[in-house]
Amino acid sequence: EGLFKSQWTDYYQRGVSYSEGEFWEDAAADFDRALQKRKDDQRRARTYGMHFIDYFPNRELGIAYFHQGRFQEAIKALEASLKTADSARAKFYLNKARSAWLNETNLDTLPPAITVTYPPAGYRTNGLSVSVSGTARDDFFISNISFNGKPTRLELARQEVSFTEEFPLQEGKNVITLQSEDILGKTSAPITLQIQVDRNGPLVFLEVLPGSGSVCKVAGAAYDTSGITKIILNGREIACEEQQMVMLNESFSSRGNPAEAFVSYEAVDTLGNATRG
Repeated sequence: EGLFKSQWTDYYQRGVSYSEGEFWEDAAADFDRALQKRKDDQRRARTYGMHFIDYFPNRELGIAYFHQGRFQEAIKALEASLKTADSARAKFYLNKARSAWLNETNLDTLPPAITVTYPPAGYRTNGLSVSVSGTARDDFFISNISFNGKPTRLELARQEVSFTEEFPLQEGKNVITLQSEDILGKTSAPITLQIQVDRNGPLVFLEVLPGSGSVCKVAGAAYDTSGITKIILNGREIACEEQQMVMLNESFSSRGNPAEAFVSYEAVDTLGNATRG
């Protein structure tokens, strides 16, 4: 609209019009001329007075190159756009240009990989959830990470992606599967985590036996699949190693009739679950 004054705005706006009509060579020529006069992509670029436009010549030039099959030039222009102004449109076409370039060159022959840094193997917990952390890597570009088969696509594919994902946990065995995918659709070998959840305190079997005089004996055992870490009888902590079964055979001085003695106990497993009585 209006006079064409050969300003950067004129070339840019005409380039956009060419793109809308899919005249990609003409569009690329105009975006290139606009860049010679103003090089950086910018939101709300001032034209004159208080007039502003969104100015993305690098991005639109990259898209024009993409539609001409000039994939390396498209990648360069789209990367230049993202250095100065973030936009979902630039990321979308940069992913497409990179994928097309890799298909054309056959450079990407290896599948991606995924590693987990937390939790460790054999992890046990009494928590309601767990944060799984790790890294997905590819010799070119990671585009997706799946958690239990649910994809999490990246807005912009990258060579290395660190992730942290929260998973709810149920009592017993929980299975979590992770897998990464590169921009060409090749997938990594899946990783399966098995997390055991134990929210129950130890099983405690005790009986109080009369001893001689004012002494009574406490015999029995405490058991927990997660391992016993602490046992307290009548306020006295009993030395024990961390193991699933702890046998007890302790003597106490009782007040009054040993046959009517009672013992307070507390057993705690390695996860902090406690049984008291």
